[in-house]
Amino acid sequence: MKQAQRKQPVVSVDNAPGEVIILPPVQVRRTTPTVTRWLRELTQRLLPPLLGLGVLLLAWQLAAMHSKGFPTPLSTLDSALTLFADPFYQDGPNDMGIG
Repeated sequence: MKQAQRKQPVVSVDNAPGEVIILPPVQVRRTTPTVTRWLRELTQRLLPPLLGLGVLLLAWQLAAMHSKGFPTPLSTLDSALTLFADPFYQDGPNDMGIG
């Protein structure tokens, strides 16, 4: 392979046709604005988990609609909010909150 590279003809710069034009350097802004970059990073970090959570809730709702005794996400949220509002309730010996 190295022998093939050595046998290639060498082109002299003096014999090359045309003229070399040197242009002044141009300043190019390659960075995105801070707000746009921040918003894009935030969207890329938050959108996939939120979509996954939405798909999970949708699957849960569909499963609850087609079965008996399986609570829907909204009924579970309602029960959780009731429990979280008064976690240490006592309504008798067999009906206690967290405590």
